[in-house]
Amino acid sequence: MHLLPPALTLGLLLSSANAETVWTTGLTSCAKYTWCRCHDATTRAQDDEISSKAWTLIDGTRGHTCGWDPDKGACRKPKGDSDAFVKIDNCGWEKACRVAGNDDTRYYQQCW
Repeated sequence: MHLLPPALTLGLLLSSANAETVWTTGLTSCAKYTWCRCHDATTRAQDDEISSKAWTLIDGTRGHTCGWDPDKGACRKPKGDSDAFVKIDNCGWEKACRVAGNDDTRYYQQCW
């Protein structure tokens, strides 16, 4: 049997202790991220127009304002006036990308 060194094991446990991950059934998992954007599965390119529309959908349901960053092609939600960000659920973002693309399943999320 191979065991990890105690320091590595503790480090792995501590690094995942504060994870905000919610698992769903099947192969899909949901987690919360600071940045998200929509991509087109046909071209594999990010779509800033669809991302902006998706953000409007997400933003409107939560009462936050969008911090759209055109350089990164992603959205962020400032928490108050601080530099901290409210996390975005990638499963909700995936749905918003598809709705923003007129329910086109070729649009998908990329969050980090």
